[in-house]
Amino acid sequence: MDKQFLETSLLEEQDIKLATSALELFRDQKILQAWINQIAYYRTHIDVFIEEYMGFKLADFQKVIVRNIGNTIDSDIVATRSMGKTLIVAAVAAAIAILYPGSKIIVASKSKDQEAKRPRV
Repeated sequence: MDKQFLETSLLEEQDIKLATSALELFRDQKILQAWINQIAYYRTHIDVFIEEYMGFKLADFQKVIVRNIGNTIDSDIVATRSMGKTLIVAAVAAAIAILYPGSKIIVASKSKDQEAKRPRV
């Protein structure tokens, strides 16, 4: 075989490998960027995350409450009985734990009886 042909074919093989790895890296970076964008969206739209990812169906007023909780530092929920306050708080706590790894979630109780009933993790 001709030496120049061998060098050319080896060069082409290296170019193909380099191009292939560059394409894989580009694809991986595009996938990573898509994940980053999706997580950023879900962090500002926790109500959408809870419905799409966690599978809960929220009423419209619950979506407003959940999004408010997700986009503020301090929130209060004022609602009558059977409006899903406990569900909202549990869903938001779970969503925050997923979307912000390493978050500390504190559960407080008004009385010792309530505290005794809470699940232990």
